Amino acid sequence: MTKTEPNPDSFLQNLHGQIAVASGDHGARIDLYRQIVDRARAQLASGRLTLRAPRLRGLRQTGGPPFHATPELFFQQNGSTRFDMPFESFAVAAGEVCIMPRGMPHAETTIERKTPFLTLITMFWPDGFSLHFGHASPGHRVYSAPHDRFHLHGGFLPQCLEEIVAALHASEGRVDDYARSLLAACLAGMRTSLDRIYVKTSGSQHLVERCQSLIEQHLTNRDLSVTQLAAWLGCTPDHLSRAYRRRTGLTLIQSIHRARIAHATSLMFRDEFNISEIAWASGYATQSYFNRLFFREMAMTPRQYRASIARLKPGISPQHAGGAA
Repeated sequence: MTKTEPNPDSFLQNLHGQIAVASGDHGARIDLYRQIVDRARAQLASGRLTLRAPRLRGLRQTGGPPFHATPELFFQQNGSTRFDMPFESFAVAAGEVCIMPRGMPHAETTIERKTPFLTLITMFWPDGFSLHFGHASPGHRVYSAPHDRFHLHGGFLPQCLEEIVAALHASEGRVDDYARSLLAACLAGMRTSLDRIYVKTSGSQHLVERCQSLIEQHLTNRDLSVTQLAAWLGCTPDHLSRAYRRRTGLTLIQSIHRARIAHATSLMFRDEFNISEIAWASGYATQSYFNRLFFREMAMTPRQYRASIARLKPGISPQHAGGAA
C-alpha cells in the first residue's frame, strides 16, 4: 500500500486565511506564530529546512539599500521574496527561511505565486525579539503589519544568528550540525517566549512601545522623523509626541538620537568599520553631524571613544578611526 504524502502547500495556503481572521486578535496571532515556528523546527529536525543567508562582507559603503541594526529572520509563507544585496542576490521561496545579518544593506521585492505573498519577519533585540507579518505592497515592496514584541532574557539570539551565517558559508551553504544546533536553540527560545503569558497594556503605553520598536527597526534610515513614525502608527505627530514625552520624559527626536548613538557605540567595538562608515550605518548622512551629536551624548568625540576602547580591546587599528574627530 502506497503511503500518501501530505501536501506541503496546504499549511501555507490555509495560513493566509487564518491571518486575515487574526489580524485584530493578539491571541490568535500568537497561535499562528507558534504554528510557523513549530513547522520550521520540524523541518530543521528532519533535515528538510532550506536556510539562506548572504555572505558576511561588512558595510564598506556609504549609500545604497537600507539595512537594520539588528539581525532579521524571515519565515517565507507564500510567494517568494527577492533579496538584493551589494554583492549578491537570491530568492527565498515558500517554506524556506532566511537570516539577514545586522548591518547588511538589502532591498526586498515581493514575488507572488499561486497564493498572495506572505512572510513572517523576526527582528532581534538585546532583551528579546519582535514578530510581524509582511504583505505585498502595490510597488512589490514588503508592507509590514504591526509588531508583537516578546521578552527573552540572555540576549544570545542575535549572536547565534550571526554565528549561524558564518557556519553556513564555512560549510558552503550546507546546514551542518553546528549551525543546526544553534538554529534549534534560537527557535526553541522563541517558542518558549511565545508560550509565556502576554500582559495587555494601555492604549498610550501600547502606542509608545510600538513607536520604540519602530525607532529601533528604522534607526539606520536617514529619513526617519516624527511625521513618518506618526504615519506608520496611524496618529498625528502632535498626539504621538505628547504621548511619548508623557510616558518616557524624552522627546521623540532625543530618543532617535540616543538609539542611533547607542548603536554607533556598539559598532565601535568592531574594528572592521571606520568612523565614517559607522556614522552612515547609524543613520547620519554626514560625519560632521554625527560627530557633533556623539559628543553631545557621550562627552567625547568618536575618535576619543574608539581610542578608549582600544586601550581595553587590543586589535582596533588607528587607521580605522577614519575622518575628523
